[in-house]
Amino acid sequence: MFMRLKQIEKTKKKIAYVKRILSAEKRKFGCIDDSQSLRYLPTKYFIQLGDYSGGQIYLMWFGKNFPDDRGFPEFLFERTVILFKTGKTKKAEQKAFQTFYSNPYWFHKYFDRSIFCLIFGAVQTRQLLLIQKHLNTPANRLNLLTSSNGSIHLFRPIT
Repeated sequence: MFMRLKQIEKTKKKIAYVKRILSAEKRKFGCIDDSQSLRYLPTKYFIQLGDYSGGQIYLMWFGKNFPDDRGFPEFLFERTVILFKTGKTKKAEQKAFQTFYSNPYWFHKYFDRSIFCLIFGAVQTRQLLLIQKHLNTPANRLNLLTSSNGSIHLFRPIT
């Protein structure tokens, strides 16, 4: 990605700001209370800069300080990109699966593919009419899958 010199400096300042805030929090309280969710921002900035090794170092720090934090789908996807770009393909593959199971539409959005709305579980005929009304979609545009027990599973393309 091409960035101007001022954009690069501004992005580096954003990373430094987040690190400074999180470090001050740890010094002050002995732990990090990141209720602003600042910890998720630097991965995006490292990708914008193309500094994948810096992103990898940040992810190691993140894993040490937030061991039970799974993150949001965007963060998991950014983590996947950083791991892939630093040659850690097995870990990147694991994070890709976590990203998919966290939000199955994220890859479609990123790769600009058509997105299908999945409604998991069985849908009864009466529910189908309510869903059709809610989606404002004629029945012939809905894609239906009928399972062996006769229940209907529904999905439709999002336009």
